[in-house]
Amino acid sequence: MATYCDCAGLYYEDHINKEKAENYFNKAVDIFATLAKENPDKYDYDLLKSYNNIACYFRCQNNGEKAEYYYEKALSIVEKLEGENPDKDYYGFAIIYDNEGSFLDEQENEVKAKEKAEDYHNKALNILEKLALENPKKYFADLALCYNSFGLFYKRNGNRKKAEDLYLKALDIWKYMVELDLEKYIPDLSICYNNLGMFYSDVDLVKSTIYYIKAIETSEKIVLKNPERFNPNLAITYYNFSGFNNQYLEKAYQIARNYPDNIYCKQIIDYVESN
Repeated sequence: MATYCDCAGLYYEDHINKEKAENYFNKAVDIFATLAKENPDKYDYDLLKSYNNIACYFRCQNNGEKAEYYYEKALSIVEKLEGENPDKDYYGFAIIYDNEGSFLDEQENEVKAKEKAEDYHNKALNILEKLALENPKKYFADLALCYNSFGLFYKRNGNRKKAEDLYLKALDIWKYMVELDLEKYIPDLSICYNNLGMFYSDVDLVKSTIYYIKAIETSEKIVLKNPERFNPNLAITYYNFSGFNNQYLEKAYQIARNYPDNIYCKQIIDYVESN
């Protein structure tokens, strides 16, 4: 039942039904917390994943206080399980470390938070690189996501060389994964192209334009398969490219206005309507 609630929460979050998503995430946490109290050896790891899901949900809703609360709860379980199994690389630990690193990096002008964020990203990367060596097909996608979030950390904090290296490593993986399963991984490849377009936008306009065009081409293909899910991503890609070609701003706005509950689409709507 708890696993069902977590899955339902993820489903409704993906389909922008905030009330139902939060309700199911809370139910999952309550059930796993009860089970873990009775049998921690069996259910602590499930509770850890449930805390991560609800923390990510609140982070996406710009509720930093609740996100931090659940991330800290997840990290307390990580510390406990690491103490009990110091030689085991749990996949779930990497996901928590990576998400917490990204969350802390978003906290403006807090030096200690930035230092912690880098440490968490490094921990996530070390775990996922080991796991990917053992089973590339299973863990390459998560490794690419980790490269991307760590790259974003370095971009935000002024280390462009490290950021570029990590973004390009992520790109190599997504190209490989698309060859294995085009439909499953092309959205990630599109996002990666978009990230590289943004990365190069203030230093190399040619590279930036090339990556943005690749992002647009792949995004437009994705939308045909699942408009409801991928239209917001297409709007973001159009918006980012509008700095080079202004006609894409109107395209971004026309899509974004249909998704006012999406925080990125709302930013596009607010920008266009205030100018």
